[in-house]
Amino acid sequence: MVGRILYVSGDVGSGEERYLLDAGTGETGAPQPVPRGQVLDLSQGRLFPPFNLESILARGYWEPFTGDQSILLSLLRQVKQS
Repeated sequence: MVGRILYVSGDVGSGEERYLLDAGTGETGAPQPVPRGQVLDLSQGRLFPPFNLESILARGYWEPFTGDQSILLSLLRQVKQS
């Protein structure tokens, strides 16, 4: 379940940006739930499967998303889920 946009990479509105979405927590058997994220890549037209949020953040340049969260539904309509 996708929650909200947390981070963005690239110029918003360019069609080339990537969004990092809140995907809740994973059940890994660890004592603490592991936060997960999903990358929505507009240039590839894909929504990638949920993955460890900290791992995603470590592998790219991300800025906190401060825009309007209401764009999320429109963004999801533009991509295929992987």
